[in-house]
Amino acid sequence: MSQGMLSGIRVLDLTSVVIGPLCTQILSDHGAQVIKVESPAGDVGRHLGGRGKTPGMAPKFLHLNRNKRSICLDLKHPSGYKALVKMIKTADIMTWNVRPQSMARMKLSYEDVKAINPKIMEMRERLKDKPQQMQQEMMRIYREEKVNPLGGCLPIVVQMPFFIALYW
Repeated sequence: MSQGMLSGIRVLDLTSVVIGPLCTQILSDHGAQVIKVESPAGDVGRHLGGRGKTPGMAPKFLHLNRNKRSICLDLKHPSGYKALVKMIKTADIMTWNVRPQSMARMKLSYEDVKAINPKIMEMRERLKDKPQQMQQEMMRIYREEKVNPLGGCLPIVVQMPFFIALYW
């Protein structure tokens, strides 16, 4: 893992395919400790972009998941869910790119996660095309929390489109 401006930040990556892993790749490139959580079936992205030398390790998958640690958890099994809850307690950021209804079914809605880690903040709107609203939302977050999210003090639950919009 590289040292960078996000060194000391711990990210749980529950994303798949391309956009989510790309976002967390950028975070890891800037020094964040990213832990990719996959189901026993694995990330669909493991098979994108052609065959690799090792089955289930396509070049695109390896590229998008560099600098990350990985763990396989069956979130439908009590022991897998319990392990994720333990990781949520110490995470600064949790990323996911599935439908909110799916997260709620797994008891991982924002409200559920906030009950586990009260410092987690929800970011769920796509504001890429609304820069003034995005700026106002970030200022509201800074005022309410009185901390700098990039300083590592503010755990965040990130729904991918919003975070990508903030980055770009």
